[in-house]
This record gives sequence, structure tokens and C-alpha cells, in this order.
Amino acid sequence: MYHILLIDDEPMIKLGIRKLLEDSEYHISATAGNGMEALSLLGVVSVDIVITDLKMPVMDGIELIRQLKASDFPGMILVLSNYSDFDLVRDALREGAFDYLLKAEITRPYLLERLDKLSRNLSSQKHEAQKKEKLLANEKQLLCSKWQDYLKGTGALQTDARQLLFPDTGERREYRLVLVSIENASLSSERKKRLIPQMREVLLDIFEIPEYILCLQTDTYEICCIVPVIAEIADVSAQIRMIQRHFTTYFNIMPVISYACHAINPRMIQKHYELCHSALKYSFYYPETFVFPVPEYGAFEEGTLSLGQNFWKEVSGVRGEAEKGQGILMAEALQNFIQECRSRRISPEWVVELFCHYGEYQLFMSDSDPGGTDQPATLEKLRGSENASQLIEAALPLLSQSTIKEVMGDITVSSKKEVQDAIFYMLEHYTEAVTLEEIAQYVNLNKSYLCRLFKQETGKSVFAYLNQIRMEKGAQYIRSHEKGYSIKEIASLLGMEDPLYFTRRFKAYFGKSPSEYANEMNEKHLK
Repeated sequence: MYHILLIDDEPMIKLGIRKLLEDSEYHISATAGNGMEALSLLGVVSVDIVITDLKMPVMDGIELIRQLKASDFPGMILVLSNYSDFDLVRDALREGAFDYLLKAEITRPYLLERLDKLSRNLSSQKHEAQKKEKLLANEKQLLCSKWQDYLKGTGALQTDARQLLFPDTGERREYRLVLVSIENASLSSERKKRLIPQMREVLLDIFEIPEYILCLQTDTYEICCIVPVIAEIADVSAQIRMIQRHFTTYFNIMPVISYACHAINPRMIQKHYELCHSALKYSFYYPETFVFPVPEYGAFEEGTLSLGQNFWKEVSGVRGEAEKGQGILMAEALQNFIQECRSRRISPEWVVELFCHYGEYQLFMSDSDPGGTDQPATLEKLRGSENASQLIEAALPLLSQSTIKEVMGDITVSSKKEVQDAIFYMLEHYTEAVTLEEIAQYVNLNKSYLCRLFKQETGKSVFAYLNQIRMEKGAQYIRSHEKGYSIKEIASLLGMEDPLYFTRRFKAYFGKSPSEYANEMNEKHLK
């Protein structure tokens, strides 16, 4: 079905053409008496073909054709003429009309023949336009992917991508960034992934002029909107409220949003993205807050050695208290530590990692079944904490339980991150045949330098430290009377396939063989 706008100041002509087109694929959507009336109808009705007379009052057909072409009218134009109007017909064809009809010769076959010819051309044009539109869409998608890589620091911004937002026109352009995340939404991962395309459409609709903004998926559950700052766009606070209202209505979730303004070049846009992405992480400390404007929520600081030592000291001090009420004291200590980190704007990743390191230490030192399945689940719960409250909740059961003894108390807490990382690598991999090369590669240091630094910081060599971990854990296995581990099994659990080698190392460390140690423990157990 093709929709026609028919323009003529003679009612009988309009009536006759309407009659001739009955039961055809050409439908007259509207009629007008002059060019001015026709222009007012174009934004109201659907029009594929314009059939217009040339001689009309107010605005004639020639001027109408000029106006249509100036406004990029995508349809086809057919003009009506008399035998005496050939000069006007030539002008009409020159201005952009596709063909003409002689009023005196209009019959149904003649009219349909002309319209069929025109519609074939129109279909061809539409097909070409769709191909061009698809190519432009693919090109824009490619340029958007280049912007995504640039924002995340994984690629340089090429000239063609830059001109998407900053064309070489000499015109000053200013943008704001609005970052929308649903990472913490109470939905399954698959559901959140399916929502991302729908989120993008909603955001494009909210910002009203989608052809002038970029909506980029910069993370798994995050969309970055780069929006031009122009008078026609509402202020950012109104847009934020609209995003929250739409997401609540359509998706039943409250997104976390950060934003920054006044970016006038690509480097500023990249910097604003980094700040916005960082600001989103404040939801760790403020789970009931959903909007984090930059620079009100500025960049985070990394935790310091002294802060970490204070945490270990505080938690260890609480663990030394009487068992009664220890859970309450521990919760208070953890809450105070979180408040200090929040006030100092300490990176949430650093806080979570500190809790996990202490948790690994406690699990390592625990007298519970060393082969149990609760250890990885407990640490996974710690690492997966979305906010401080969840972190404390996950840590409390672990940090409040009693341990066998502070076997690691003689180990100096190093001020070097590389040494700390090496220690925790050994704690995580002591059950494997760990090599110096693996440890050095993990901490990104030369082997010789790592050995010197480790000895300087801890007073022990790397392998002496690894041996201490294994021997203490081996002793724990021996104390697990109900399991009845053999020496061979214990050696294998510790990553030492030779039981004789394990026996020699154990005796050198404890001053007694594994069997002598086991007998001593059995005697204590019987008492």
C-alpha cells in the first residue's frame, strides 16, 4: 500500500482521481487545495507519493516542489498539467518532480501505469536508503566500539571516531557523562544481561535526541551515556530522576548512577568516565544511596600498611577477649574500621582484599576439618560482598571463631606489597609443588630480588616460610585424630610427594618425627 497526498484547487479533479484509484494499492491519505496546505499535512499523515497541480493559489506547485526538496522529502512527486503547461512541467522536472500526468488523458490504466513506474523507482530508492542506513548504523557501531575501548584505556581514539563527537567544524562542543549501572540489582546475571539492550533504548528516549548522543556498554551491567550540553536538553537532575522513574516502572529496579559535566575534548571525556566509574563504587559504603555525582564523590585512595596493621591488631585484640560477647565486640570493631575507611575514602577493593587475607589466615589456622568444603565458600562469600554490611556479615562467623594458636606471630608483617602478595600466594598454593619462578612471576619481580627482599622483610627465606606453612598445616592434619591420615597422605596433601622428605622436614622443624608428634598428641587427647 502506497499513501498519496493529492493537491489541486479543483474539487472535481481530486474526486475523479480518488475514484480511479479505488481497489488499487494506491491510497489517498489526504488532499489539499494549495502548496501551503500540503506542507502543513506532511507532518501529520503518512505520505509516499505527492500528486500536485502546478497552478494553484497561495503556493503553486513549483514552489511546493522546491520546499519539499529543501526539507529532504523522501517520497516521489508526480505533477498534473494541461497541454499548455509544458514550460511549467519542464521547471517542475528540473526542480525534482519524477514524472507528469496530462489531466485531459487521465484514465485508470494510464494513471496506474504512471504510478507503478513511480512506485518501482520509489521501492528502489527505499532499498538503497535502507542499505545506506544499515551501512551508516554499522559504521556508527564500529565508531562506538572505538569510543568504548578508548574510555576503558584499551585503545587509542582514531580520527574517525573522534569526529563522531568532535567534527572539524571549529565549533566548541561540551558533553556530560551519565553512567548507569545495575550490577547490584537483585536479579540473575542472565536477566541483567538481557536488560542491557532495553536499558539503552530507554536511555536514548530519555535524552530525546538519540542521533546526537552515544550510549555505550562500558561494562557487563553498565551503560555510559555521552550527552551534548545544549539548551534543548533538560538539566541533569531532571534526567536522573526520569531514569530512576523509568527503571523502576519498566524493570522494577533502582539503578546506581554517577555523572560528570563540562567535558570539551576526548581526554576530558575519558577522565570523566574514570571518575564516574570510580564514584559508582561508593555504593559499597552507602548502599541506600543511588546517585553519586562527581566530584562530590571523588577518587579513592589505596589503603596503607599502617591501616592494615591497625585492622589486624584490632581484630586480633578482640579475638583475645573472653568468648562471651566476642561476636558483639568483633562486629563493633569491624564497623569502626569500615567507618574509618569510608571517611578516608579507601578503595572498597582494598578493604575486601584485606578482609579476605585475614579470612584466609583464619581458615588456614583453624582446627576445623582442613579438607572441608566450607573454606572456599566462605572466602567466595567475602569476595562477593556488594557492600560493607554484607562484608561484615560474611566475616563475623569466620573472625569470631577460635583458632589453635598464633603460629604466625613471629612473622613480621611486611611493608612491601610484593612480599605480602608472595605470602598469600603461598598460603593459597602450599598444597601444590610451588616453585620460586611461580611466586616471582605472581608478584612480578625478579627471582633474585624477591629472595633478597623477602629475607630482608621477614627474616626468613621464601622456602623457609613455605616450609613453615606446610609443617604447621601438617601438624594440624596429625591432630585430626578422627581422620586418621597416614604420613603418605599428609605429605601428598601438602604438595610433598615423598613421605620420607616430609618426615625429615617435620622433625627438623618440630624436633620430633610425625609419629612421635602424633603419640604425644594422642596422650594429651586421652587425658
